[in-house]
Amino acid sequence: NPTIPNKKIVGEIIANSHDDTLLELSVDIAYHDNTEDAIASITKHINALPLRSTKRDACVGIIAFADSGITLGIRFWAPTAKQYEARYAANYATMIALQKSGITIPFPQREVTLLKSSTG
Repeated sequence: NPTIPNKKIVGEIIANSHDDTLLELSVDIAYHDNTEDAIASITKHINALPLRSTKRDACVGIIAFADSGITLGIRFWAPTAKQYEARYAANYATMIALQKSGITIPFPQREVTLLKSSTG
């Protein structure tokens, strides 16, 4: 293994040795929506992103069954130097994919029951 003397590192920019970073996102969809369509549409839109690494395809699937919907996980690789831009673009692409497919992003719902109080 080659070693680099400390005096060589001091004052120089150390570049990240990994070209790509794994990004993980998630989104909930309504239980009544077509999960297969949502996964296919998100996968298509994420794989079309210009900031996505072309070495590996995106992976989209069910990761949880939440209170208000089904949670889909989205995993893809992006250039480390552009990871935040890629994350923002992927979130936007996911929203567009769901809108074009007529898939609903649910909001939390609670059922409240009011009890009639009796006074004495």
